[in-house]
Amino acid sequence: ADLPVVLVRSHEFNYSETFVEDHVNHLTKNLTVLYGHPFPRFLKGGRSVLPEAVEQSVKSAIATGGTGSAELWGAYTAGLAAYFRTCGARVALVETGLMGAYVNEACVRAALPYVVHFHGLDAFGRELLERWHSQYRNFFATAAQLIVVSKAMRTQLIALGAPAERVVLAPYGVEVELPVLADPAKSEPQFIAVGRFVEKKGPHVTLRAFAAVQQRVPSARLVMIGDGPLLRPCQEWVEKSGLAGAVTFAGVQSRAEVSRQMAASRAFVQHSMTATNGDSEGLPLAVLEAGAHGLPVISTNWTGHEYMGTAGKHFVTVPFDDRTTMTISGGRFVRSANLSNYQFTNNSFLMGVSWRF
Repeated sequence: ADLPVVLVRSHEFNYSETFVEDHVNHLTKNLTVLYGHPFPRFLKGGRSVLPEAVEQSVKSAIATGGTGSAELWGAYTAGLAAYFRTCGARVALVETGLMGAYVNEACVRAALPYVVHFHGLDAFGRELLERWHSQYRNFFATAAQLIVVSKAMRTQLIALGAPAERVVLAPYGVEVELPVLADPAKSEPQFIAVGRFVEKKGPHVTLRAFAAVQQRVPSARLVMIGDGPLLRPCQEWVEKSGLAGAVTFAGVQSRAEVSRQMAASRAFVQHSMTATNGDSEGLPLAVLEAGAHGLPVISTNWTGHEYMGTAGKHFVTVPFDDRTTMTISGGRFVRSANLSNYQFTNNSFLMGVSWRF
Protein backbone atom coordinates (compact mmCIF):
# COMPACT_ATOMS: atom_id res chain seq x y z
CA ALA A 1 0.00 0.00 0.00
CA ASP A 2 3.01 2.31 0.45
CA LEU A 3 4.84 1.53 -2.81
CA PRO A 4 6.21 4.80 -4.23
CA VAL A 5 4.37 5.36 -7.51
CA VAL A 6 4.33 8.22 -10.00
CA LEU A 7 0.99 8.40 -11.80
CA VAL A 8 1.03 10.13 -15.18
CA ARG A 9 -2.20 11.63 -16.51
CA SER A 10 -3.31 14.33 -18.93
CA HIS A 11 -5.02 16.71 -16.46
CA GLU A 12 -4.69 17.39 -12.76
CA PHE A 13 -8.42 16.63 -12.49
CA ASN A 14 -11.07 15.61 -14.99
CA TYR A 15 -14.64 15.09 -13.76
CA SER A 16 -15.30 12.23 -16.19
CA GLU A 17 -12.21 10.23 -15.22
CA THR A 18 -13.61 8.78 -12.01
CA PHE A 19 -11.58 5.61 -12.56
CA VAL A 20 -8.35 7.63 -12.57
CA GLU A 21 -9.47 9.53 -9.47
CA ASP A 22 -9.92 6.17 -7.73
CA HIS A 23 -6.35 5.27 -8.63
CA VAL A 24 -5.16 8.61 -7.25
CA ASN A 25 -7.11 8.21 -4.02
CA HIS A 26 -6.66 4.51 -3.29
CA LEU A 27 -3.66 3.06 -5.14
CA THR A 28 -0.95 3.90 -2.62
CA LYS A 29 -0.24 6.32 0.20
CA ASN A 30 3.01 7.24 -1.51
CA LEU A 31 1.75 8.65 -4.81
CA THR A 32 3.03 11.49 -6.96
CA VAL A 33 0.81 12.78 -9.77
CA LEU A 34 2.51 14.12 -12.89
CA TYR A 35 0.17 15.74 -15.39
CA GLY A 36 -0.03 17.85 -18.53
CA HIS A 37 -1.32 17.64 -22.09
CA PRO A 38 0.50 17.74 -24.28
CA PHE A 39 3.83 16.94 -22.60
CA PRO A 40 3.01 15.75 -19.05
CA ARG A 41 5.41 17.63 -16.77
CA PHE A 42 3.54 19.31 -13.92
CA LEU A 43 3.33 18.47 -10.23
CA LYS A 44 0.55 19.58 -7.89
CA GLY A 45 0.15 23.33 -8.07
CA GLY A 46 1.43 23.56 -11.63
CA ARG A 47 5.16 23.34 -10.96
CA SER A 48 7.08 21.99 -13.97
CA VAL A 49 9.72 19.31 -13.40
CA LEU A 50 11.61 20.41 -16.52
CA PRO A 51 14.57 22.81 -16.62
CA GLU A 52 13.34 26.36 -17.19
CA ALA A 53 14.74 26.63 -20.72
CA VAL A 54 13.09 23.37 -21.77
CA GLU A 55 9.79 24.40 -20.17
CA GLN A 56 9.79 27.64 -22.15
CA SER A 57 10.49 25.73 -25.37
CA VAL A 58 7.61 23.36 -24.65
CA LYS A 59 5.28 26.29 -23.98
CA SER A 60 6.30 27.93 -27.25
CA ALA A 61 5.67 24.73 -29.20
CA ILE A 62 2.23 24.34 -27.63
CA ALA A 63 1.38 27.99 -28.31
CA THR A 64 2.10 27.54 -32.02
CA GLY A 65 -0.08 24.44 -32.17
CA GLY A 66 2.73 22.01 -32.91
CA THR A 67 4.13 18.98 -31.12
CA GLY A 68 7.68 20.27 -31.30
CA SER A 69 10.85 19.42 -33.16
CA ALA A 70 12.99 16.33 -32.66
CA GLU A 71 15.38 18.55 -30.71
CA LEU A 72 12.60 19.65 -28.35
CA TRP A 73 11.45 16.07 -27.85
CA GLY A 74 14.99 15.10 -26.98
CA ALA A 75 15.30 17.89 -24.42
CA TYR A 76 11.87 17.10 -22.96
CA THR A 77 12.70 13.41 -22.63
CA ALA A 78 16.06 14.15 -21.01
CA GLY A 79 14.48 16.55 -18.52
CA LEU A 80 11.70 14.13 -17.65
CA ALA A 81 14.15 11.24 -17.28
CA ALA A 82 16.22 13.33 -14.87
CA TYR A 83 13.11 13.89 -12.76
CA PHE A 84 12.19 10.21 -12.81
CA ARG A 85 15.67 9.28 -11.57
CA THR A 86 15.34 11.50 -8.50
CA CYS A 87 11.62 11.40 -7.63
CA GLY A 88 11.88 8.23 -5.57
CA ALA A 89 9.19 6.30 -7.45
CA ARG A 90 9.72 2.60 -8.04
CA VAL A 91 7.13 2.33 -10.82
CA ALA A 92 5.09 4.62 -13.07
CA LEU A 93 1.40 4.08 -13.77
CA VAL A 94 0.71 5.82 -17.07
CA GLU A 95 -2.97 6.59 -17.61
CA THR A 96 -3.82 6.19 -21.33
CA GLY A 97 -1.79 5.13 -24.31
CA LEU A 98 -1.36 8.77 -25.35
CA MET A 99 0.48 9.56 -22.12
CA GLY A 100 2.52 6.43 -22.73
CA ALA A 101 3.55 7.85 -26.09
CA TYR A 102 4.94 10.93 -24.34
CA VAL A 103 6.78 9.38 -21.40
CA ASN A 104 7.90 5.89 -22.44
CA GLU A 105 11.40 6.88 -23.53
CA ALA A 106 12.01 8.91 -20.37
CA CYS A 107 10.98 5.93 -18.25
CA VAL A 108 13.41 3.69 -20.14
CA ARG A 109 16.28 6.19 -19.78
CA ALA A 110 15.60 6.48 -16.05
CA ALA A 111 15.35 2.69 -15.65
CA LEU A 112 11.88 3.24 -14.16
CA PRO A 113 9.50 0.32 -14.76
CA TYR A 114 6.19 1.54 -16.13
CA VAL A 115 2.69 0.24 -16.80
CA VAL A 116 0.38 1.77 -19.41
CA HIS A 117 -3.34 1.67 -18.57
CA PHE A 118 -5.67 1.90 -21.57
CA HIS A 119 -9.21 3.25 -21.25
CA GLY A 120 -11.02 3.66 -24.59
CA LEU A 121 -10.18 6.24 -27.24
CA ASP A 122 -6.48 5.48 -26.78
CA ALA A 123 -7.09 1.92 -27.96
CA PHE A 124 -9.67 2.51 -30.70
CA GLY A 125 -9.44 6.08 -32.07
CA ARG A 126 -8.17 5.79 -35.64
CA GLU A 127 -6.59 9.24 -35.92
CA LEU A 128 -4.83 8.92 -32.57
CA LEU A 129 -3.51 5.46 -33.42
CA GLU A 130 -2.19 6.63 -36.79
CA ARG A 131 -0.54 9.71 -35.28
CA TRP A 132 1.20 7.83 -32.45
CA HIS A 133 1.77 4.46 -34.09
CA SER A 134 5.57 4.47 -33.77
CA GLN A 135 5.47 5.51 -30.11
CA TYR A 136 2.92 2.81 -29.35
CA ARG A 137 5.28 0.27 -30.90
CA ASN A 138 8.05 1.61 -28.65
CA PHE A 139 6.19 1.18 -25.40
CA PHE A 140 4.66 -2.12 -26.47
CA ALA A 141 8.27 -3.34 -26.42
CA THR A 142 9.41 -1.73 -23.16
CA ALA A 143 6.41 -1.39 -20.80
CA ALA A 144 6.30 -3.88 -17.94
CA GLN A 145 2.58 -4.40 -18.56
CA LEU A 146 -0.28 -3.02 -20.64
CA ILE A 147 -3.59 -2.95 -18.77
CA VAL A 148 -6.89 -3.20 -20.65
CA VAL A 149 -10.45 -3.14 -19.31
CA SER A 150 -12.26 -5.49 -21.70
CA LYS A 151 -11.63 -8.56 -23.84
CA ALA A 152 -12.27 -6.53 -26.99
CA MET A 153 -9.62 -4.03 -25.96
CA ARG A 154 -7.14 -6.83 -25.33
CA THR A 155 -7.79 -8.20 -28.81
CA GLN A 156 -7.33 -4.71 -30.25
CA LEU A 157 -3.96 -4.10 -28.59
CA ILE A 158 -2.61 -7.46 -29.69
CA ALA A 159 -3.75 -6.67 -33.24
CA LEU A 160 -1.83 -3.39 -32.99
CA GLY A 161 1.33 -5.30 -32.14
CA ALA A 162 1.35 -5.57 -28.35
CA PRO A 163 2.87 -8.81 -27.01
CA ALA A 164 -0.01 -10.93 -25.69
CA GLU A 165 1.88 -11.99 -22.58
CA ARG A 166 2.13 -8.37 -21.39
CA VAL A 167 -1.50 -7.40 -21.99
CA VAL A 168 -3.35 -7.77 -18.69
CA LEU A 169 -7.15 -7.74 -18.50
CA ALA A 170 -8.25 -5.81 -15.40
CA PRO A 171 -11.81 -4.41 -15.57
CA TYR A 172 -12.60 -1.30 -13.56
CA GLY A 173 -13.64 -1.69 -9.96
CA VAL A 174 -16.64 0.11 -8.50
CA GLU A 175 -17.74 1.12 -5.01
CA VAL A 176 -20.17 -1.48 -3.68
CA GLU A 177 -20.55 -0.23 -0.10
CA LEU A 178 -23.26 2.31 -0.91
CA PRO A 179 -25.45 4.28 1.53
CA VAL A 180 -28.61 3.89 -0.58
CA LEU A 181 -29.58 1.35 -3.24
CA ALA A 182 -32.17 1.70 -5.97
CA ASP A 183 -35.67 0.36 -5.39
CA PRO A 184 -37.24 0.29 -8.87
CA ALA A 185 -40.56 -1.09 -7.62
CA LYS A 186 -41.12 2.04 -5.53
CA SER A 187 -39.44 4.67 -7.70
CA GLU A 188 -41.05 7.14 -10.06
CA PRO A 189 -40.75 6.35 -13.81
CA GLN A 190 -37.44 8.16 -14.09
CA PHE A 191 -34.61 7.07 -16.38
CA ILE A 192 -31.07 8.23 -15.74
CA ALA A 193 -28.11 8.59 -18.13
CA VAL A 194 -24.63 9.48 -16.89
CA GLY A 195 -21.68 10.25 -19.14
CA ARG A 196 -20.00 12.75 -21.42
CA PHE A 197 -22.07 14.14 -24.27
CA VAL A 198 -19.92 12.65 -27.02
CA GLU A 199 -20.74 10.54 -30.05
CA LYS A 200 -19.69 7.19 -28.60
CA LYS A 201 -22.13 7.60 -25.68
CA GLY A 202 -25.04 8.10 -28.11
CA PRO A 203 -26.95 10.74 -26.08
CA HIS A 204 -28.92 11.79 -29.18
CA VAL A 205 -30.10 8.20 -29.71
CA THR A 206 -31.03 7.86 -26.05
CA LEU A 207 -33.12 11.03 -26.30
CA ARG A 208 -35.00 9.84 -29.38
CA ALA A 209 -35.75 6.49 -27.76
CA PHE A 210 -36.96 8.26 -24.62
CA ALA A 211 -39.16 10.59 -26.66
CA ALA A 212 -41.03 7.57 -28.02
CA VAL A 213 -41.44 6.17 -24.50
CA GLN A 214 -42.68 9.51 -23.19
CA GLN A 215 -45.27 9.70 -25.94
CA ARG A 216 -46.81 6.48 -24.67
CA VAL A 217 -46.26 7.18 -20.96
CA PRO A 218 -46.42 10.96 -20.34
CA SER A 219 -45.25 10.57 -16.73
CA ALA A 220 -41.84 9.24 -17.84
CA ARG A 221 -38.85 11.44 -17.07
CA LEU A 222 -35.17 11.40 -18.06
CA VAL A 223 -32.25 12.87 -16.12
CA MET A 224 -29.00 13.26 -18.08
CA ILE A 225 -25.84 13.99 -16.09
CA GLY A 226 -22.66 15.17 -17.79
CA ASP A 227 -21.19 17.70 -20.19
CA GLY A 228 -19.54 17.67 -23.59
CA PRO A 229 -19.68 18.91 -27.19
CA LEU A 230 -23.06 17.30 -27.92
CA LEU A 231 -24.80 18.81 -24.89
CA ARG A 232 -26.00 21.95 -26.66
CA PRO A 233 -27.32 20.11 -29.75
CA CYS A 234 -29.16 17.71 -27.44
CA GLN A 235 -30.67 20.59 -25.47
CA GLU A 236 -31.82 22.27 -28.67
CA TRP A 237 -33.40 19.03 -29.90
CA VAL A 238 -35.30 18.62 -26.62
CA GLU A 239 -36.61 22.19 -26.86
CA LYS A 240 -37.77 21.72 -30.45
CA SER A 241 -39.39 18.39 -29.59
CA GLY A 242 -41.44 19.81 -26.73
CA LEU A 243 -39.74 17.60 -24.14
CA ALA A 244 -38.30 20.34 -21.94
CA GLY A 245 -40.61 19.39 -19.09
CA ALA A 246 -39.64 15.73 -19.24
CA VAL A 247 -35.86 15.89 -19.69
CA THR A 248 -33.45 17.36 -17.15
CA PHE A 249 -29.89 18.22 -18.17
CA ALA A 250 -28.20 18.22 -14.78
CA GLY A 251 -24.67 19.05 -15.96
CA VAL A 252 -21.60 17.85 -14.10
CA GLN A 253 -22.48 16.46 -10.68
CA SER A 254 -20.57 15.08 -7.71
CA ARG A 255 -20.36 11.33 -7.26
CA ALA A 256 -22.62 11.64 -4.24
CA GLU A 257 -25.31 13.35 -6.32
CA VAL A 258 -24.96 10.80 -9.13
CA SER A 259 -25.46 8.06 -6.54
CA ARG A 260 -28.54 9.79 -5.16
CA GLN A 261 -30.07 10.14 -8.62
CA MET A 262 -29.35 6.50 -9.44
CA ALA A 263 -31.02 5.39 -6.24
CA ALA A 264 -34.11 7.44 -7.14
CA SER A 265 -34.45 6.09 -10.68
CA ARG A 266 -36.20 3.14 -12.26
CA ALA A 267 -33.59 2.30 -14.91
CA PHE A 268 -30.24 3.41 -16.31
CA VAL A 269 -30.01 4.01 -20.06
CA GLN A 270 -27.01 4.39 -22.35
CA HIS A 271 -26.80 3.91 -26.11
CA SER A 272 -23.05 3.40 -26.51
CA MET A 273 -21.82 3.11 -30.08
CA THR A 274 -18.69 3.28 -32.21
CA ALA A 275 -18.00 6.90 -33.16
CA THR A 276 -17.10 7.93 -36.69
CA ASN A 277 -13.46 8.35 -35.61
CA GLY A 278 -13.35 4.78 -34.29
CA ASP A 279 -13.67 5.78 -30.63
CA SER A 280 -15.40 3.07 -28.65
CA GLU A 281 -16.21 2.22 -25.06
CA GLY A 282 -13.52 0.61 -22.95
CA LEU A 283 -15.72 -0.33 -20.02
CA PRO A 284 -18.30 2.39 -19.17
CA LEU A 285 -17.97 2.87 -15.44
CA ALA A 286 -21.37 4.52 -14.98
CA VAL A 287 -23.04 1.33 -16.22
CA LEU A 288 -21.18 -0.70 -13.60
CA GLU A 289 -22.06 1.86 -10.93
CA ALA A 290 -25.73 1.60 -11.90
CA GLY A 291 -25.51 -2.16 -11.46
CA ALA A 292 -23.88 -1.71 -8.07
CA HIS A 293 -26.92 0.36 -7.06
CA GLY A 294 -29.24 -2.49 -8.04
CA LEU A 295 -30.54 -0.39 -10.92
CA PRO A 296 -31.84 -2.01 -14.14
CA VAL A 297 -29.60 -1.20 -17.10
CA ILE A 298 -30.74 -0.79 -20.70
CA SER A 299 -27.80 -0.38 -23.04
CA THR A 300 -26.26 -1.44 -26.32
CA ASN A 301 -23.89 -4.37 -26.74
CA TRP A 302 -20.83 -2.42 -25.65
CA THR A 303 -17.56 -4.20 -25.08
CA GLY A 304 -17.32 -5.45 -21.52
CA HIS A 305 -21.02 -5.98 -20.83
CA GLU A 306 -20.13 -9.52 -19.72
CA TYR A 307 -18.92 -8.00 -16.44
CA MET A 308 -22.46 -6.88 -15.61
CA GLY A 309 -23.88 -10.38 -15.20
CA THR A 310 -26.40 -12.17 -17.40
CA ALA A 311 -28.21 -10.41 -20.25
CA GLY A 312 -31.97 -10.44 -19.72
CA LYS A 313 -31.54 -11.07 -16.01
CA HIS A 314 -29.20 -8.35 -14.76
CA PHE A 315 -29.32 -6.00 -17.75
CA VAL A 316 -30.96 -5.57 -21.15
CA THR A 317 -28.92 -5.07 -24.31
CA VAL A 318 -30.12 -3.72 -27.63
CA PRO A 319 -28.32 -3.64 -31.00
CA PHE A 320 -26.30 -0.56 -31.93
CA ASP A 321 -28.40 2.15 -33.60
CA ASP A 322 -31.61 0.23 -32.79
CA ARG A 323 -33.71 3.00 -31.29
CA THR A 324 -36.92 0.99 -31.68
CA THR A 325 -35.77 -1.89 -29.48
CA MET A 326 -34.43 0.57 -26.92
CA THR A 327 -37.83 2.27 -26.87
CA ILE A 328 -39.65 -1.02 -26.37
CA SER A 329 -37.30 -2.02 -23.54
CA GLY A 330 -37.69 1.36 -21.86
CA GLY A 331 -41.45 1.18 -22.19
CA ARG A 332 -41.55 -2.15 -20.38
CA PHE A 333 -39.77 -0.68 -17.37
CA VAL A 334 -41.89 2.47 -17.29
CA ARG A 335 -45.15 0.53 -17.37
CA SER A 336 -44.10 -2.10 -14.85
CA ALA A 337 -42.07 -1.17 -11.81
CA ASN A 338 -42.54 -4.71 -10.54
CA LEU A 339 -40.79 -6.05 -13.63
CA SER A 340 -37.81 -3.85 -12.83
CA ASN A 341 -37.69 -5.12 -9.27
CA TYR A 342 -38.16 -8.79 -10.15
CA GLN A 343 -35.50 -9.07 -12.82
CA PHE A 344 -32.85 -6.92 -11.21
CA THR A 345 -33.19 -7.54 -7.48
CA ASN A 346 -29.92 -9.47 -7.36
CA ASN A 347 -27.90 -7.06 -9.48
CA SER A 348 -26.42 -5.16 -6.54
CA PHE A 349 -25.52 -8.42 -4.81
CA LEU A 350 -23.91 -9.75 -8.00
CA MET A 351 -21.85 -6.59 -8.46
CA GLY A 352 -20.78 -6.73 -4.82
CA VAL A 353 -19.51 -10.28 -5.21
CA SER A 354 -17.79 -9.47 -8.51
CA TRP A 355 -16.06 -6.23 -7.50
CA ARG A 356 -15.26 -6.62 -3.80
CA PHE A 357 -11.52 -7.30 -3.65
